[in-house]
Amino acid sequence: MIDKSKHKVMLLIFSVLLMILSGGCAGDISREASPTAIDEAPAGDVSKTEVGEEIETGEETATVVPTDIPPTPTVEPTWTWTPLPIETEVVEVTPRVGGGEEKENMIAKVKADLAARLGISEDEITVVSAEAKTWNDASLGCPEKGMMYAQVITPGYRIILEVDGKQHDYRTDQAGHFKLCDR
Repeated sequence: MIDKSKHKVMLLIFSVLLMILSGGCAGDISREASPTAIDEAPAGDVSKTEVGEEIETGEETATVVPTDIPPTPTVEPTWTWTPLPIETEVVEVTPRVGGGEEKENMIAKVKADLAARLGISEDEITVVSAEAKTWNDASLGCPEKGMMYAQVITPGYRIILEVDGKQHDYRTDQAGHFKLCDR
């Protein structure tokens, strides 16, 4: 525990340092100059002392001395934000569908499916058209009510088959999936 005399000395030193750091005068420490903890000093008020003056604290004597502590510089952050250049490249996606073996395999699959559905021979089915198509989602352009589909570009085919004057619309993807889209 700190006794009263040490308390007064510490309070005085703190007051002087506070005045110096806050830009106050080093010669006269008064209540008007800085309303700090000094205002609440115990009896034997030390707030009106002069630099160089000795102070009786009971058991000890202290001398008020100025200190040459330079004020702490205020450092303002100086930074700027510069966005990094972003190089972008527009890439046009062309589906890997087209003619050839893949297309012929898909035509064969959907003809077999339609023949099985109708209970007829594949020879009775006419291919009206078979075109490469890019679908906006996994529904292959033929969404079913109440179903959710992945929102991905899906390359495939639209194959129109005809039996006895009625056309049947098949949709495919590249993975070999297909669906009959007769509405």
